[in-house]
Amino acid sequence: MKYFKILFLLIIIFTGILLSTKLKLTVGNAEYDANYENIYPPKCFIKFENKKYLIKQIYKYKYKILSEYWFVASEGFAVQKFEFPFEMNYNNDQKKSILLKYSENEKFIKINSRKYKITEKRNDTIISKIGVDKLIIFINQ
Repeated sequence: MKYFKILFLLIIIFTGILLSTKLKLTVGNAEYDANYENIYPPKCFIKFENKKYLIKQIYKYKYKILSEYWFVASEGFAVQKFEFPFEMNYNNDQKKSILLKYSENEKFIKINSRKYKITEKRNDTIISKIGVDKLIIFINQ
């Protein structure tokens, strides 16, 4: 009986943590180069400041765990899915981003110990310009 009470308490705590976190977040890295439009299909771009930025990588998180990794190819996006806890075959770059540490305020977003200034907000999307021709995109679902 004591074990059931402990298990029940752990389930309640875990449920509270899940409900208090962002359930789904997509993070994308984009880059501008005028030649990209000749190589990649239109669905791989985001328009920002009258330029079409190529979305090169997309990290999709569910319950703060990396669940999908998308990368651009000449025919569109290739998708690698991770089924937690069964298939967790992350490469070295993905291992750095397995667990999401995310916080946000009016001016900045902090993700995995890196701070980004918010350049623009569009409904559920936040765009941060991180270089002359580079963006990081956050989509809260």
